[in-house]
Amino acid sequence: RSLALVGFSQGTMMALHVALRRQRQVAAVVGFSGALVGGARLKEEIRSKPPVLLIHGDRDPTIPVTAMFDSAEALAAVGHGAQWHVSYGVPHSIGPDGLELGGAMLANCLKPRGIVSAS
Repeated sequence: RSLALVGFSQGTMMALHVALRRQRQVAAVVGFSGALVGGARLKEEIRSKPPVLLIHGDRDPTIPVTAMFDSAEALAAVGHGAQWHVSYGVPHSIGPDGLELGGAMLANCLKPRGIVSAS
């Protein structure tokens, strides 16, 4: 899998909506400061369960950090978990800790599989 979806705010909403409903699973979803929309219909619509990392600032006045917890709970309710991280002191933006965690997630999920190095 060589496709990951990364979103910020509404981009997170779009990434989650598309990734969970795709027949062909993406490598990962990293969502910053967003939410899962349509969680009530997700049980009937979910087609794949890619790794998901949700990152949210605790000082976000636009989309409260509780949206991240609601999203994680909605994913758990359909048998799909999500990793999550709260960035302390961060408003509706991406903090350095979230950027580092998101990058690590992508590096891990997009690394080539099955390659053996000879040394």
